[in-house]
Amino acid sequence: MKSHQGKIEEIHIKEAGFLEENKPYRFNFDRGTVALDGERKIEIFSETEFHIKLNTKGPLVLDVEKALDCAIKEHLFVK
Repeated sequence: MKSHQGKIEEIHIKEAGFLEENKPYRFNFDRGTVALDGERKIEIFSETEFHIKLNTKGPLVLDVEKALDCAIKEHLFVK
């Protein structure tokens, strides 16, 4: 099994704010890692331009703990 080691580095935030749904945004990066949904990572090794757009229609996320608690309360796991 491979061991993945991370690196913690000081970063400078140029701008922060909220993204509007379906509005295109453009970003430029020199190097680093982009994680758009917390899982998929894109490694940047040279000057790269990204275009993104926020879409709130999915994919949908299931809160497993809440769903199981609800099923237990509704007695859905009873034979």
